[in-house]
Amino acid sequence: MRAAAGSLVLDVCSVLAFVAIGRHTHHDGDSLAGLWHTAWPFLVGLAIGLAASRAWRRPLALVPADSLVASALARSRAASASSHARSASEKSGPAT
Repeated sequence: MRAAAGSLVLDVCSVLAFVAIGRHTHHDGDSLAGLWHTAWPFLVGLAIGLAASRAWRRPLALVPADSLVASALARSRAASASSHARSASEKSGPAT
């Protein structure tokens, strides 16, 4: 649980740093209200992404094993392997 909390804090700090740098680069000012106005959509996106990937279960994994991304990658690999196997069997011709 501590790792999940620490990861969440780092994620939020990363978003806030990104927003602060972006606002400074675009000369949008440094007010707290302006920072919040720019940051909230990114923070909502972070929350949705963390919830969708169930990141709290394995917060230090690059891609949590039970995430939507991991399952999509697994399906893609399985489809690719199936396609390669089918292609190889078609090239070798019918079994005699």
